[in-house]
Amino acid sequence: MRNIFNRLLILLLSLVALAAGIVLILLEAGLVTAAQVSPGGFLQRQWEFLSHLNQADATTATFVGIGLALVGLILLIVELLPGKRPPAQFVIQHDSRGMVAVTRSSVNELVRYVAGTVPGILETRGAVRQEQQGLRVRVQAAISPDAAAPEVGKTLQEKLQQTLQHHLGLPVARVEIATQVASPGRGRRVR
Repeated sequence: MRNIFNRLLILLLSLVALAAGIVLILLEAGLVTAAQVSPGGFLQRQWEFLSHLNQADATTATFVGIGLALVGLILLIVELLPGKRPPAQFVIQHDSRGMVAVTRSSVNELVRYVAGTVPGILETRGAVRQEQQGLRVRVQAAISPDAAAPEVGKTLQEKLQQTLQHHLGLPVARVEIATQVASPGRGRRVR
């Protein structure tokens, strides 16, 4: 939610900067009047002041307008472009015969399955990324109140490393486990 708010805020600020820059350029060029760019008189005094600058200040204001418009346009483009998305699959083997790949969702399912076999784990959430050194696995595990977090975490780390390397044939560079003790009475549910 916070990320959406930040993106919307940057999007709004980029539009304001772009519009202000364009208005400033048009005012200094004499193509519009302060009344035309001030609906209901909003900011009309400020626009009038800027439209009556001397030649040297008008040139500076025009450059400021160009800068504002460019910054606004660049921010707008950056915010509207989709971010880099992780690949939907991991390539297991690629040779002269072709390619063998496994989907990200099936790797996440395998992580959940392995976590379900470790005693003391009630619920998990995980993410798997492929990096140059190999797979990077991050798992958040809710453990039962009577389980020992270091033992459960170490067991899950070892099982994940062995299982992923065995089933996928890809090196596992890092397995990060974050445990949290679940509230008493919470049932076993591995996701």
